[in-house]
Amino acid sequence: MARSEYFREMFSSSSWKEALTNEVDLRSDSEVDGSSLRSLCLFLMTETFHAQGDLQLALSVRRLADRYRLDSLVKRAETELYRLLSTDNALTVLAHVTGCGGKLEEACLICITADNCDLLEKQQDKLDTIAEENPELMKQLVRLLLKARGKRPRTE
Repeated sequence: MARSEYFREMFSSSSWKEALTNEVDLRSDSEVDGSSLRSLCLFLMTETFHAQGDLQLALSVRRLADRYRLDSLVKRAETELYRLLSTDNALTVLAHVTGCGGKLEEACLICITADNCDLLEKQQDKLDTIAEENPELMKQLVRLLLKARGKRPRTE
C-alpha cells in the first residue's frame, strides 16, 4: 500500500472485496503467473526489476504494472523490452504497447516500417492472430503499410 496508489485504494475502500478479505486472490487470473507476480512483488519491495533477457516476463510484468498503475515499473519493463526488441519480436511487442505512444511503440513501428514493411510479409502468419486479438493494432499496421507503400490512408 505504501508504494501503490492502486493497492492503497483497493485495501482501504469497502467497495473492493480485497478490503474485506485483506488479500488479493489472483489464482483465477490467467494473465498472472508465478514469475510475473514475483517480479511485481519484488518491485514493490525493492523498486527493482530485471527481466534477464526474458521477453515474455518483461511483457507480462509490463501488463501487470499497467493494470495496477505502477508507472515506474511500466517504464522499467519498457526499458528491458526496448533492449530486447528485434525484428523477430517487434510485432509481438507492439501488440502489447500499441496506443501507448512511448518510445518503445515508436521503436516497434520503425522495425516494422523498415525495408518497405517487409517484416509484415515475412511474418504474415502472425497477422490473422493479431487481427482477431487486437483489431486496433491491425488498423495501425494497415495504415503503416499504406503509408510505407506511398498511399494515403482514408481518414474517418
